[in-house]
Amino acid sequence: ELLALKKNKQGFVGLFYKNNKTESTTPFTDISQIHSMGVMALIGDIMQLETKYQVSFLVFKRIQLVQSIPSKNHFYAQVKIVDDIPYDSKDTELIANQREIASVIKGIINLLPAQSQEPLKIIYEQIDKRNPGEVADLVAACIHRDESLQQSILETLDIKKRQLLALTILKSEFEILSLQKKIDSQINEKIIDRQKKLFIQEQIKLLKKELGHSDEKEGFLAKIQERMSKLVIPEHALKVINEEISRFSSSEGPSAETNVIRNYLDQLTNFPWGVYSNDTFDIEKTKEILNQDHCGLKDVKDRIIELVALGALKGTVTGKILCFVGPPGVGKTSVGKSIAKALGRSFFRFSIGGISDVAEIKGHRRTYIGAIPGKFVNAIKIAKFSNPVILIDEIDKVAKSNHHGDVGAALLEVFDPEQNANFLDHYFDVPIDLSQVLFICTANSLDSIPTPLLDRMEIIRLSGYIMPEKIKIANNYLIPKLIDDSGLKRENIRVEKDALIELIQYYCREAGVRNLQRQLEKIMRKVALETVKKQREVEKQMKKKEVNQNQIVENIENKSQNSMTIINAQDNILETEVEIKTIDKVMESIKLETINPNKTIENDNIITKKEIEQFKFIIKKNNLVKLIGNPIFKSQKLYKTLEPGITIGLAWTALGGSIFYIESVIERAVKDGFRTTGQMGDVMKESANIAFTFAKTFLINKFPENNFFNNSFIHMHIPEGATPKDGPSAGITMVTSILSLALNKPIIEDLAMTGEVTLTGKVLAIGGLKEKVIASSRINIKYIIMPEENRADWMELQPTITKNIIPIFVNHYSEIYDIAFDIIKPPNFTHIVKTKRNIKTKQNIEN
Repeated sequence: ELLALKKNKQGFVGLFYKNNKTESTTPFTDISQIHSMGVMALIGDIMQLETKYQVSFLVFKRIQLVQSIPSKNHFYAQVKIVDDIPYDSKDTELIANQREIASVIKGIINLLPAQSQEPLKIIYEQIDKRNPGEVADLVAACIHRDESLQQSILETLDIKKRQLLALTILKSEFEILSLQKKIDSQINEKIIDRQKKLFIQEQIKLLKKELGHSDEKEGFLAKIQERMSKLVIPEHALKVINEEISRFSSSEGPSAETNVIRNYLDQLTNFPWGVYSNDTFDIEKTKEILNQDHCGLKDVKDRIIELVALGALKGTVTGKILCFVGPPGVGKTSVGKSIAKALGRSFFRFSIGGISDVAEIKGHRRTYIGAIPGKFVNAIKIAKFSNPVILIDEIDKVAKSNHHGDVGAALLEVFDPEQNANFLDHYFDVPIDLSQVLFICTANSLDSIPTPLLDRMEIIRLSGYIMPEKIKIANNYLIPKLIDDSGLKRENIRVEKDALIELIQYYCREAGVRNLQRQLEKIMRKVALETVKKQREVEKQMKKKEVNQNQIVENIENKSQNSMTIINAQDNILETEVEIKTIDKVMESIKLETINPNKTIENDNIITKKEIEQFKFIIKKNNLVKLIGNPIFKSQKLYKTLEPGITIGLAWTALGGSIFYIESVIERAVKDGFRTTGQMGDVMKESANIAFTFAKTFLINKFPENNFFNNSFIHMHIPEGATPKDGPSAGITMVTSILSLALNKPIIEDLAMTGEVTLTGKVLAIGGLKEKVIASSRINIKYIIMPEENRADWMELQPTITKNIIPIFVNHYSEIYDIAFDIIKPPNFTHIVKTKRNIKTKQNIEN
């Protein structure tokens, strides 16, 4: 349409802004959509672009709409030309405004870049030539910020007011440009500073490259990528690692955050993601390793072989948490090592005894200074495989719940096969699979382990070693190892069997062999000291021998020189003969006086070096006191013959089994009563009261005429009062002690007993039978009375433990009374008929 107008020489058009009520995208349909004040302009150049036209106009006058004129093809309207309000060109306010406009324009020009200065420069140069109204219009045209403000200038016919509006536009633009320049300046300073740092860093890189040093960050990232290439990292962990690598790469210079990211990446990529060792499920090899590393422990070995057999069928041994329970020194930790060796897995051990902070198990959060992963993550990282054997030592000594959390509760997640496949360490903050790890725990007692934790573990008991097993362990393992560690020679030292028996019985009576190893170390130190003394003695003898030999040679040389006959040099033949005769005499003298070089001299006793090298130290029974001091333990038999009121009981302790005596005496014969001493626990005191009540009932029923309890105050005591004692299994022993006192009759010799008694005389089952039997064998107990319910436990004991001991199984105390007080003879070894279900005597069979 514009082209048609220009072609028809109708080039004048009216230009108007749309009013505020009309959207800019709304098509023009009526003059009500535009402002009433506009401009008349002549169409100039029209340039066609891709989808638009660019048109230039030459503006002439302000115009104001009067009314629209209907037309089919174009929008026509009747307008009138509007002129400015007349003004005085010498008006001081007008001149001041003009100068202020000029000043602001100059300031803006200085702030604008060179390519944007040209329009304002033209206005500034012609400002004195143009009238004030035109200057204000040009300012509004050049600085296009707000259409409403421009429309206001267009509608303002008062020149002074128009100047003020123009000044508003100019000053607003000046403030914006000033602020922009300030911001640009600050940014430029930062950019320059950054560029300076980058330039220096690039120079440092080049210098390091020249010196053969690689860039630290690039070297670290290269090392990270190299580690990642060797791992099978799960997707969720890989995503975290890549994000941290991106953060580390974008960080500039050393900072606290950079160090945290670096350490985190180092920990994440040092973890053996997807790296598993190949398990070996060879039953024969497992048997060989267990027998080679351990003596005895048949039950434990059988359970481990079963575990390997299960793994051979399933292809894995996951989901098992074993707990070895037993006294110190019985080999719980070494059994764990043997399992790892048999399976071909790496082994890691750590102790959690006394740990009170949950962060030790689940790691510290990375927000803390010096944060590190938990023990399980660290164990797998050190083991370098994701399926190691982890041995958790002293699990029964975990600290109780406190303000640092509950360690026992934290372990529940680790030991639960349903949860540990996604174990979340606080430091890693990435799920870790612990389901392939074989966990083994050790404990001395189960009493202090929380029940939920105990429920997740399979308990395997290691009771301890008997005398033959300890002797075998000492001969096959301890003595050879200690000799080698001491720098001695195995052929130069021998420990006799009677010395070992004496050592075990009176120095190392505990269930394990740790103290036995310490005592043997002490012996080896003594032997090493004697060996060094002997070596110094030999060195002195050798030096003395050299001095004596040198003196002999000097004496011989002096004799030979004195006995030489000097003959006239003219008779050469005679001279030679005389010299030969003289030398022969000298050699004969040397043969007579030279000492055998293989001998040493001390106090006229001659010892060969060979004899010294073959000198043997023989450790005998009678020189143990000299080597390691007086025996720690005396015989546990306090009485050669038992008196009335004295019985022998059996106890289980954390160190193994032991025997104890129960002594009952009449304290006062005035009134009846009962009291106990010997540091008994609450359970044992209750058991003593039950025993006293039952003994009175039993005596009245058995011997109605006996009124012993009517006027006797009984005092019961268990020796070794400094040792705490507790448990119900001494019930039948206490009853027998009281009855023995009441009847004034001792029980038979070599009889010990264990069992809980009820008020009606029923004998209940006890625990720790193996340890108690081992303790009995130490003092040559011949008979042990025990509950019938423990018959199955007896049948499981090894023959080496039960040898020389006759068990007597009872259901009620009345059966004990007949045997203990020699009313029925106890069975002999020759009369025993052993079956899987019972043991009967010849006498009982005949009856």
